[in-house]
Order: sequence, then structure tokens, then C-alpha cells
Amino acid sequence: MEKEDSMKGEADSYEGNHGKESIGSPPRSGDGSRRSSNPQSGSGSQGGPSKRKNPPEKGRGTPAGLEKLLNPHTVAVIGASTREDRIGGIILKELTRSHCLLYPVNPKYQALRGMRCYPSVLDIPERIDLAVITIPASGVPAVLEECGRKRIPYAIVVAGGFGETGEEGKRLQDQLVEIRKRYGIRILGPNTLGVFFPHESFDTIFVEHGDKSLAGGGGTAVISQSGSVGIEALGLASNIGFGLRTFVGLGNKCDLDELDFLRYFAEEPGTRLIAFYLENINEGREFLETCSAVSKNKPIVGLKAGRTASGASAVSSHTGRLAGMDLVVEGAFRQYGILRVLDDEELTDACRALEKCPLPRGNRIAVLSPAGGYGVICADYIETPHPRTPLVMARLLPETEHRIRSVTLPFASCHNPVDITASASGQMYGQAMEAILQDPGVDILICLVFWSPPGIEDDLLDIIAQQVRQTEKPVLVFTTYGPFTDRYLLEFWKRGVVGYSSIERTVRAARFLVERRMQIERFATDSEEATPSFPSSKKKTVRSSLHRVFHQWLRCLRKPGKPDEYEVKELLKGVGIAVPQGIRLEVEEEALRPSVSSPFPSTRQKRGRRRPAEGQVKPLGGLSFPVVVKVCGANYLHKTEMAGVRLGVQESEWVKVEQEFRQRFPDAFLLVEEQVDFLPPEILLGGIEDPQFGMALVAGAGGVLTEVYKDVSSRLCPLTPTEANQMLTELRIRPLFEGFRGFPFDREGLVRLMVRFSELLASTEGLVSQVDLNPVVFSKTRGWVVLDAKVILAGQLDRGKPATLNLYP
Repeated sequence: MEKEDSMKGEADSYEGNHGKESIGSPPRSGDGSRRSSNPQSGSGSQGGPSKRKNPPEKGRGTPAGLEKLLNPHTVAVIGASTREDRIGGIILKELTRSHCLLYPVNPKYQALRGMRCYPSVLDIPERIDLAVITIPASGVPAVLEECGRKRIPYAIVVAGGFGETGEEGKRLQDQLVEIRKRYGIRILGPNTLGVFFPHESFDTIFVEHGDKSLAGGGGTAVISQSGSVGIEALGLASNIGFGLRTFVGLGNKCDLDELDFLRYFAEEPGTRLIAFYLENINEGREFLETCSAVSKNKPIVGLKAGRTASGASAVSSHTGRLAGMDLVVEGAFRQYGILRVLDDEELTDACRALEKCPLPRGNRIAVLSPAGGYGVICADYIETPHPRTPLVMARLLPETEHRIRSVTLPFASCHNPVDITASASGQMYGQAMEAILQDPGVDILICLVFWSPPGIEDDLLDIIAQQVRQTEKPVLVFTTYGPFTDRYLLEFWKRGVVGYSSIERTVRAARFLVERRMQIERFATDSEEATPSFPSSKKKTVRSSLHRVFHQWLRCLRKPGKPDEYEVKELLKGVGIAVPQGIRLEVEEEALRPSVSSPFPSTRQKRGRRRPAEGQVKPLGGLSFPVVVKVCGANYLHKTEMAGVRLGVQESEWVKVEQEFRQRFPDAFLLVEEQVDFLPPEILLGGIEDPQFGMALVAGAGGVLTEVYKDVSSRLCPLTPTEANQMLTELRIRPLFEGFRGFPFDREGLVRLMVRFSELLASTEGLVSQVDLNPVVFSKTRGWVVLDAKVILAGQLDRGKPATLNLYP
């Protein structure tokens, strides 16, 4: 690996004999001043393991003293070097700018950068808050053991070459975990860039990440599983301003993980906003519960990798863990108060807006532009339909339009989007801003700003900044001028104004502000019933009635682990979900064919029993023609593709259809059901067990074209009625739920069905991998009815592959 190669040479020396202690200058603080050591409680003698046999389990409670990792007082740099092309040399140089007391460790040197260099951490007389281990992977376990004996509370393991590389790397990483358990030392990494805390100039990042002076001074904590993605995000933003509080690279997460830092930043007073990039999520349910609690006070912006099949496969290869299904992730993030972004650009854009701007009261946007064409483009972006956060163009009051005309030019267009033309002065621009911002029908103002060469017009910058300071409404700026755009955006940022280099990004930032406002309103109005709750442990709260029905159903399965459609529908019927009336004709049953034929009551008709007299008709189980005939069996899940369904079978057709199905599917059952008359639309309800979050309910457009439409929404189980309604609102077919052209639609009934189905899914978590109810239809006489259903039990899916959902049987 690149990191490991850069550490070769110094590592060979380090891993050898530690040698004798050399005398050099006493340790100094990173700012160059000398100060006495301040021993910290909790440290002990240099030799022997800690007597603490049961360190606190990972993920339980807020890690005590995590500030010693993020803002330590005393730091040992293990593998420190004089060479600035070595990681140990780069990190040591960066840390000299901090306020830490530094203790270089490398038996090769007696002194480094004017500081005494120690052969081993055990030779350092002072107590150490943090060890930064920069040597290659092969030497890390021995060094970490010494850190444990020294009772150092935290260690950052920089090197790669652990669990992400193969069996040997996993073995090394397991050794780190064992040492952590033995001594109680908490580990960040391995394979991590570490920590950047610009407020105290504490920086273990050894790659270029922009102008650090521009990245700090804010309240945004960034947690990133990938160092490169996190640093790229900081680099993207540092040129135009970014309010970073802390950056943490998680690496392989052998110990400390996203949940630990989420809890810490939730309580850390300097953090106002939390952003993360994750490829897999440990303790998924607990993580979501924590996010739900934290986001009531601090917004959380989340970038989750593995959205596509290829991306999920790459995540699995990269981290050794499943990424989870993106549809489930999307729904879970909405459900638990996480503002989801799709790339590093969106992450920084959202953070910049949420960091600086007040939240809007609503979603009505006004646009002010000196160029009409750009204003029209901006209006198009604003009113483009969006399932999660719709925006609308504000309707300005006549008084506002008159005021704009009076302070600008007679030929200005004063309707929204407002075009004051390129002839307007900076003073006119500011007066137009003031008029628009004072209109009660405007929630957000987007300003389009264009510059004339050669330089920045400071008066216009100051005029816009003054209006931003005077209003309680959010103002976002789009500006562009070729290679100088970033310069303008940075000048805006320094004045407290958030700007973007494209109209699309500017409108997207407005959506994030509106979405955050919607979150807060939901938090304020949600009742106790409307708040999802899961146990923090893996214990499940199961409704006893559902549990009993499900296990009775399991015991009656003909072939354990392979339920057929008839058995699935019996389960649904047992929990009060309507299915068509029907019977299953067994494989060994001899077809009964009187002159006027129909199915008969017993599904296990014994051979030799006297047949009904010719002409006698006894519809089986109360069924009447026409009926639906289906091939039924665990091996016949995809019935449509194999022409295993026949609709509208009349009494006169029964013999012919029955013979045809017996010939084509000799080992299958036949499922004969009443034909249900229904009204559009057809709905899909499904369940999928996500490897990170557990059972989720999926709802969307159903029928044979489900996979074409791909119009679905998801939430984790069990659902509340509020969440079920939110799912329906997110679908593109939602106009059909709202009385489109007089369509009768029982939305309340569908919501009740979704809630009941989600309870069933929650009760079967760990036992069922996938459930498909498709289609679910509305009948005027029976209400919502499940016409087709299938279940795949746990263990039948290949756990080595990313989870997928087959949306139609």
C-alpha cells in the first residue's frame, strides 16, 4: 500500500532493538513554547498490563474522555522521523503547530525537531493521552501492546494492511482487538488519516487537504470512513470556505466507530452540525435511534456509499461487510432524521448552507437576477417535481413589485423571477433585495450575481452581505465568472454569505434548508405513537399474537424453509390481512370431472371415494366461477414468466385448464381462488431484511410493470400511520391516492394494512429474508386484498451478495 511503502526504512529500524535511552531536549508544545507536563488521572506505571479486565463494550454510552483523542494534551508519535516524505515525519511536523506536548518515539533517533526522542513509549516518564502509531502494519501489534502497558487511553493506527487486505491482514486486526480488550485502550483505525481539529491546530492528516485556515472556524463535525472522500470534501470546500469543527477518519473501525463519535459530537458544545460518509454502518438500529435523538437539536447530513449493485459489491470488497440495500437506506434516513446526500459535493453544499443560513418558514422562493435567462433557468430548477422536498416560486405582492420598479429601472421585470437587468447598479440590487425579503410571501431568496471584469466589486459584496445580516430569511447566492468564481465565493463566505457556482447547486441547497425545516416541524408535531422505537440491543419486541400465528404457520409448512403462496396467504389471513378465498389442490389428488365440472371441497380427495352423481355441482369451498388458477409450490415463485396463471376461468373451461396445468407442472399444486374485481391502481407491498437495519417495508406501484416503474418508498418496521402516509406521499403515483379524476381510493384502509403488515414483518425479523405482496388491490366489496404473495425465509438468500428485492413474483 502507498502508506506502508512510505514508512519502510524507518520501520525496520523501529521494529528492531529499542536501544538505550538518549538524552535530548525536553518535550515541547506544538506551538514552540515549553510547558510542564500535567499528569492525567487514569495513567499508571510503565510496566505490566492494566488490572481492568472488563473494558466498556464498544457502542455503549458516550466514550468517556473522547476529548483526549480529538484534543489531547500529551501525544506520543510512534515512528516519528526527520524525513518529510515519511508519514511519521509529516505528522510530527503538523503536530508541532498544535498546542500539544509532543513525545517522538523512534529508537533510531535521540532527538527530533529539538525534542527528545524516546526508544519506546514505555521510556516516556509522563502520562500520555494519545499515541499516533505511524509504523507499518506488521509492527503495530507489538507497539500497541506497549501502549496498553503504558495505560495510554487512545491510539490512532495510521497504517493500512489490516482487515481490508485479506486473511493475514484480518489476523493482524484481530490482534489489535484482543489488545484493546486486554488493556482497555481505545483504537481509531487502523487504515485511517486520523483527526483534524483546526480550532487547536491538531492535525494527524498526512495528505494535502486545502488551506487549513479557511476550513476551520465553524461548527461542522465530519465523520468519514474513507479518508480520501473526507479529505476531498474538505478540499472542495476549503477554497470557498467551510465551517469545520472536527474531522475524524474512521478507517477500518476495529474499535471506535461512527456511533461513538455521533454520541460525542451530540454533546460537544462547539459542534452545531454533524456530517458523515459511511460505507457500512455498525449497530444499524442503534445508530439510527441515536441519529433520531441527535437530529432534534443538531442537523445530520449523511453520505452512504453502495447505492448501486456495483457500488454495494465494491463496499463489500472494500470493508468486508455488506453495504445494505439503498432503497432501505433511503427510507431509514428519512425516517430517523438524516438529510441524505449522494456525493461529496452535495455533502459540502448542504453543510455550508445549514452552517450559515437561518431556516426558512416554508418552501416559497423568490429569485433576483440581473439577467433574465438565468432567472428563468433557476425557476425551472425550483419547480421541477421532487418527491421529498417540493419547492415553489413565491408570488410577490403587488406592493412588492411596485416597490422594486420604483427603486430600480422602468424596464425591469418585477414578477418573480425578478430581472432588474444588467444596467442596474449595486445600490439598486440591494434595494430590490430588501423589498423582496420584506414580502411575507417569500421564504427564501436566491440571488444571481454576475461580475464585470477585471475584479470583485467590493461595494456589491458588502451591499448583499448587509442585507443578509439584516434579514431572518435565508439568502443563497449563485455567482460565476470563469476561473475567478471560487474567489468570489470565498469573499462572500468571509462576509457571512453562502454562495454556489451553479444554479442547480444553489437550488439544491435551498431544498436542504426546507427539508431541515420539515424535519423540525415533524419533531414538534409527532406524538408518542408517531415515533418509531426499536430496542437498542438485538432483542425484539414481538406481538405475542403475531408470534404465535407465525410459528404455527412455520410448523405446518410442507417443506420447511420453502413456503408456497397458499401457506403465505394463510399467514396473512391469520393476522387479519384480506386474501382471495381459495383452495389448494394437492399433487396426488385425482381430478374429478363430472359432466358439469368444478373443484370440490376437499383438497385431499382420497382415491376410491364415490364421486358426485353426474350433473351435481358443488363449488369447492364456496367458490363460484369465474376463478383464477395458479401453479403453486416453493419452486414456482415466478409464475408470470412461466405462464403459470390463468385468469377468468369459467366453469366450462375448468377441465381443460386443469389438465393443461397438470401436464405442464406435474409436481406442483394448483391454487384455485375467487376472481376479485378491483379498481386501479395496483399496489406493491414488500418486506426486505437489510443486513444493517433489519426488516423494512417497501410500498410502491404494483402489478406486472413494477420493475419498469420502480416507483417505491421504504421505511423500517414497524411503521406508524404517519410514516405509512409519508411513504404514499413520496410515490409518483400519489395523485391516484388523492382522488384523481374521481378514482375511489381508501387511503386510510391502505395505511392500516401497511401498519399491520409492518408489524408482521417486525415479528418475523431474523426468520424471513424477503416478502412480496404484489399486487395489492382495492375491491369495493372487500376493501384491500392481497392477490399474490411469496416469502423467502432467512438463509435462502446468498449472504455474500448485496441485498436485492425482486419486486414481482
